[in-house]
Amino acid sequence: MNRADLISKKGSMKQNDFIGRMGNRSRRDLRGRVLTDDEIHQLLSAITDEREKALIAVILGTGIGNFDLIEVRLADIDRFWRLTFRRQKTGEARGVQLSSRVMEILGAYLEQRKDKSPYLFPAKKPGVVGRDWWKHAENVAEDTPMDSKIMLFTIDRAIQRSGMDIKRCDLRLTFRTRAAEKREEDEMIEKLVCLLHVNVDTAKEILYKYVGKRKNVGL
Repeated sequence: MNRADLISKKGSMKQNDFIGRMGNRSRRDLRGRVLTDDEIHQLLSAITDEREKALIAVILGTGIGNFDLIEVRLADIDRFWRLTFRRQKTGEARGVQLSSRVMEILGAYLEQRKDKSPYLFPAKKPGVVGRDWWKHAENVAEDTPMDSKIMLFTIDRAIQRSGMDIKRCDLRLTFRTRAAEKREEDEMIEKLVCLLHVNVDTAKEILYKYVGKRKNVGL
């Protein structure tokens, strides 16, 4: 629904009813395991390997699928911290804004890479062993992205080592849930601006007074 639609419908809505409906969002039934911000912090703090941490942070911060992530190149992240990738299933291009926390984790990972591979997560050369292989340029297959099965194994291993009761699928579910909550909140604020003829800051104050701030915002 765009701004014109909101303005055209504002006369047909009762403000008190609208405020009441906003409170229902906290009772929404969300299926699956959605991580809290504390759990995200605990998970990332438990992972000591920068590459593994970067893998999980990108998924938590973008909701990108595994097959899409392996194809991501460094050039796909612009100077405004926006990641643009093409979905392998549909060919559709999608852009996601990376948070400062995700960029911080990526920076720590990339700082230790010495290779010239264009891929965000490149593959290793055949026969290379050791956990820190990616820190040495001679071990990296510069023209090959990380294998999808290796990526899944790496993510599962990192989660297992953290000792937390988390599954790989929870990472994407967490992003989708927090993103949906953010969109819902933005829509509520926009509707309040139109209904009450107030600015955005005032609309936020009203929303937070009746509904409260979101306790979890994701990565």
